[in-house]
Amino acid sequence: MIVKFQCTFGVPLDLALGDRFGPRVEAEAIEFLVGAPIEWRFIPANWRPGLHPGRMPAFHDLQMPVSGGTKGTSVAEAYLDTRGIGEATVLIWLREGTFPQAASCGEAT
Repeated sequence: MIVKFQCTFGVPLDLALGDRFGPRVEAEAIEFLVGAPIEWRFIPANWRPGLHPGRMPAFHDLQMPVSGGTKGTSVAEAYLDTRGIGEATVLIWLREGTFPQAASCGEAT
């Protein structure tokens, strides 16, 4: 499932994905459309500290290796923090199996 948000760079964006998809929800990837921030991070950043450089194309794989495969980035309680000037549409790919399947019909906005 892909979740879409509108983002203004420099303003923290409360994703509130845990409220909508449960406490186990993870993201596989994030993409910035129309524009890209200079830097970005998830708050609380419990997976890779620091800001990440924005770049074009602005698609970022959020999966991390674990023994026997990969896992996504927990985004149940996350805010998206960006640096830059402008706005963008943000697409977040939710990792299959980390949210109730009944919620996966159609695009969530």
